[in-house]
Amino acid sequence: MGEEGTRTFQEVLDKAQEQTNQTLSHLPTEVQEVFVDSLHDSTIERIEREEDTLHIYVNTDGGFSSKAFIHFTFSDILSEKTDVPLQVDQWFIYYELQKTNEGFAFRVLFECPESEWTIDFKKMEAKYYYRPVVFERLKDNNELDGMSLNEYIKELNPAYNYYLNTPDVSCTIKSLKESMLFQEGEIEITNNQMNVTVDNKQFNYDLDQYNPIHFIYTNVYEDPYAHLQIPVAIEELEAAATSDDIELQVRAWNTMYSNPNELAKIINRVLLSIEKTEENEMMISVYVNHFYAEGILSDMVIEKYQNEMMK
Repeated sequence: MGEEGTRTFQEVLDKAQEQTNQTLSHLPTEVQEVFVDSLHDSTIERIEREEDTLHIYVNTDGGFSSKAFIHFTFSDILSEKTDVPLQVDQWFIYYELQKTNEGFAFRVLFECPESEWTIDFKKMEAKYYYRPVVFERLKDNNELDGMSLNEYIKELNPAYNYYLNTPDVSCTIKSLKESMLFQEGEIEITNNQMNVTVDNKQFNYDLDQYNPIHFIYTNVYEDPYAHLQIPVAIEELEAAATSDDIELQVRAWNTMYSNPNELAKIINRVLLSIEKTEENEMMISVYVNHFYAEGILSDMVIEKYQNEMMK
């Protein structure tokens, strides 16, 4: 795609986003909150139909939303058009909402398989859930697969509400114990098999394929990276910025980023002392340009990083 094509495509996207934002003002607050984040690369995990109502359950783990699991309900459906039947594991690559004379329209381009789907409806609702903060931290440290369900449950905050969302069922978890309890059932794990019983229906999951930890969600959002915003003490800043402790290093650079004028002398000393590598090139470019825009860099630092300026 050439420069002209790229510009035209971006104009189309901008117009669709503007139209979606205008349409959202006519929809419930929960739906508006879902579309604050992008659904791009989110995946359909479950589809349920009943009369003129459609339920779509979306997993956003591969996407860009802090809301990890979303349940869309389209009711009073007027029409539905698609070149390929809607199916599990399709993922969103483009979408837009429109206000129509009779209600609303939701248009989506899916991949795997590639298809275009449009649904016209009168009512739309949404429920959404987050990953527990411990899930994100364990995932970042590649420790999820090594933790048992019971160990994981002990790490959860008992003051929060939790929910089970599997490929077959969604329900509230009433009690977090060695065996999680639901409205009329529980989880039982035996012989590498997880058996979920809810409302007298049983669903079985092979633990070689499914990790039950991935089925647990909450309605409370906690920033898994909030600890990286904790400032580093000024007297420890230089050592922390070049530390082998990655989290301490990130905290130090975040501290300098937020206080460039107050910490100008330390920032210049750190930038003069560190060695440029392929691994830190991107990071250095971001910070150097930020500090340059703040007007706090010395002539020596500007000379050292002139190739990184305004990239």
